[in-house]
Amino acid sequence: MSKIAIPKPENLDNLNIRKTPTIVTSNKYDLHGGNITVTYGASGADGKPYLNYSDSNLSRLFKGDEIRVIQETDLGTIVSIIIHMTIDAGSTSFTILIPRVKITDVEGASTNIATVGITTLHRFSVVPAFLVGQIDNYTPVTLTGTVKLETFIRANP
Repeated sequence: MSKIAIPKPENLDNLNIRKTPTIVTSNKYDLHGGNITVTYGASGADGKPYLNYSDSNLSRLFKGDEIRVIQETDLGTIVSIIIHMTIDAGSTSFTILIPRVKITDVEGASTNIATVGITTLHRFSVVPAFLVGQIDNYTPVTLTGTVKLETFIRANP
């Protein structure tokens, strides 16, 4: 019986080998109050946070680096987005205080929550003399809704 030599690939990275999918578990927050509706997920199917924001003037999905997340504060997790930006007049941001929540580790488990969202108008002027006094003005709103466990199955490349 003769042996047949099987050539070895030179670059193993080019092989199309399927890896085991990764299961990503995240808490999904569905909140509303005043004229604002927010859906926030700490980790979407792509592994990055997402935030769907809508009010009477805007409806937009923010993802990844468009969202600033500060974790482990005395207020819980602080999540902020810029909802309006101008070159010469300032910007408007929206911030949600995400409380610490314990829910069972079962797909679809949920619980009711209440928290605060803050719309902040950040004044700016190219004329320094116009920037006197309070520069940030806050409008808080009570948000209520649910937090639930959300699971994604992400295929690894």
